[in-house]
Amino acid sequence: MVSFLIFAIINGLLFISLMKIDFKKINSSHLALMGILVVVMVGGFSLFKQEKTSAATEVLPEVVAETLPESSGPADMDVFAKCLNDSGAKLFGAVWCPHCQAQKKVFGESVQYINYIECSPDGTKTQAPVCKDAGIQGYPTWQFADGSEILGEASFEQLSERTLCPL
Repeated sequence: MVSFLIFAIINGLLFISLMKIDFKKINSSHLALMGILVVVMVGGFSLFKQEKTSAATEVLPEVVAETLPESSGPADMDVFAKCLNDSGAKLFGAVWCPHCQAQKKVFGESVQYINYIECSPDGTKTQAPVCKDAGIQGYPTWQFADGSEILGEASFEQLSERTLCPL
């Protein structure tokens, strides 16, 4: 803190001295004075910087991360994914949508059993007209046989509740 105050005072003095100098009459003594002030100013700044850095290098106690339980997913993902498909659930998404990719990823290899509809015209196997006809407003969207929807990533529990597929 002290070095910061010194730094601030030196900066103030430098500013005042530069304001009073008639730049048309600068001679070698003025240049020497300005050089000294710059050196002192840089030195003050480095002292201030060292003071902040040394305070930031305090050793913290080791923190042990908790191991969180595995997410409660279906016992058999293939059976769950096939049940979702059989119930009429559809997943609308886009190839450029990170949440869509994350939603598909939670199913692992069982995603092949999900009725996924690609809405992006840039995607492979695009079904953009189907998405438009279904009135899809955002991605990912789960649409169910009863016409209800979940906008955004859905948990296994939400999907199970809507489709009555056992977890």
